[in-house]
Amino acid sequence: KSFVQEAVHVDGDVLQFVPDHFKLDREVVLAAVQSASEARVAKESGDDVDNAYSFLAQPCDGHNTQGVERLDPWHSALVYASGELKRDQQFILAAVEMDTNALRHAAAELREDPDFVVRAVGRNGFSLPGAAPKLLEDRTFTLRAVKADGRALSGVSERMRRDQDVVLAAVNARGDALMFASAEMRANREVVLAAVALWGPALRYASPVLRSDKEVVITAVKTWGLALQHANEDLKMDREVVLAAVANDGLALSHASCELSDDKELVLAAVGLWGAALEYASERLQCDREVVLTAVRRWGVALQYANHDLKKDKGVVLAAVMTDGLALPYAATELRDDKDIVLSAVRTCGSALAHASEQLRGNKEVALTAVRARGQALRYVAESMRADREVVLTASKSWGSALTLASKDLSSDRNFMTEVVRARFDTAAQRVPSKPSWRTMAL
Repeated sequence: KSFVQEAVHVDGDVLQFVPDHFKLDREVVLAAVQSASEARVAKESGDDVDNAYSFLAQPCDGHNTQGVERLDPWHSALVYASGELKRDQQFILAAVEMDTNALRHAAAELREDPDFVVRAVGRNGFSLPGAAPKLLEDRTFTLRAVKADGRALSGVSERMRRDQDVVLAAVNARGDALMFASAEMRANREVVLAAVALWGPALRYASPVLRSDKEVVITAVKTWGLALQHANEDLKMDREVVLAAVANDGLALSHASCELSDDKELVLAAVGLWGAALEYASERLQCDREVVLTAVRRWGVALQYANHDLKKDKGVVLAAVMTDGLALPYAATELRDDKDIVLSAVRTCGSALAHASEQLRGNKEVALTAVRARGQALRYVAESMRADREVVLTASKSWGSALTLASKDLSSDRNFMTEVVRARFDTAAQRVPSKPSWRTMAL
């Protein structure tokens, strides 16, 4: 069994060649179903998320329009399972969770059972095409199915995709179901509003007219600020719309018009939520001290987008490095030689010492502060500090390889070596070990 399990993990279709008693084994068959499904989806989508559902709309003929043979999009390794497993409801439900196509290969009585199919759709909305054809033409059943999982809309007939009640039920279950609606329904205001209220990115699938509808767009950006990218260009210049977007996600500022990227109140709202939005502010506002301070207090590394004059401002740089020490490399050269700033930086991130001036990397207080925060910061101290017993000893408490960077005199000092090992293990003993190798040292 272990050999067969390993084989089906590599290629689920190997199941067709195994002895019959393995085709009755739930564990083996489920492993095969999952493996074959993953291989099929990877091949169909080409690892492209946008194409991941493309096979759902393909004709079930196993060939493309040029007649070149390709992987059957409706295939499932479940086809090789025993009849007994194909009639087992719990087993089929487990298989459906792993493979969209599993329901197609279940026993006929299960595919014709509306209650069972709805349960299966609840596990995997894309499994609906596996239901019996007569169910797919039943409007009452279709409504039940899309309510269980809106993505089931992908598997209904074109007539059902034009049915407002069916589509509304689908988008009320999952906003992303709008992508499977007919063009007529994507232009239906009630349907689109319901979809974007639940899932802002659904605005992408709305008709151009509705992407120009202010109420629709505001509803979308309140759910997901970045939905602003799918709005009509005129609405990207609408202050109310953009303010609603950046209030949800500061990075929505990247999709605002140039005029609004120069609106201080709007930009403050954006950087106050997400400091990195400073990148999309106008040059004038990247020179504004209040805006930049708001951004770096949210995300220190936003300092990189500030005007060069503000990178020389000690108050601004101090605020940035107190938030994230890795903002230090974006500070003006003279401030990387400022002890207050460098100490603040290495307290939050010991490795920020790499960006300090040579003089401060040789300062014992700075070096000690850095290696206390992160032992590996010993890599960045000046040579003189690698000969300092206290600095190396402090680094070794959290970094077992610290001795590899110690000066020759220290690493050949037997008493110091003993002191380091004792300090290392005393410190380590206070921790909860996770692996046998957690105390290893490079001596």
